Amino acid sequence: MELVKLLAQGDWINQGYSVVLQGPPGLGKTLLAIEFGRTAIYKGYYTLFINARDLYSKLQLIRQRYGTSLCSEQMLYCSKLLIVDDIGHAYVDGKLMIDLFCNLTELRTVI
Repeated sequence: MELVKLLAQGDWINQGYSVVLQGPPGLGKTLLAIEFGRTAIYKGYYTLFINARDLYSKLQLIRQRYGTSLCSEQMLYCSKLLIVDDIGHAYVDGKLMIDLFCNLTELRTVI
């Protein structure tokens, strides 16, 4: 519980740490991520909440239009905090999503 209180303060966002919330359905992972996002917004960070399937679709569209350069992908995830929900429910190209998260965690904080 102490870790949750620490995360709720939001200082980890500016330090560039990312967080993975995992567990079975119904535990409140999405609600917790939303609350972390609210904290980020109150602290002045641009925050984006997106479903993993939607993120994957948008990434594919950007790659079709602009190629695979990181600059073109930055248009999609220009937030300081990106919250990606339901990763386990997304039927997507695993390599593409791994590449995406590797790039994302170098540039911003991700939940």
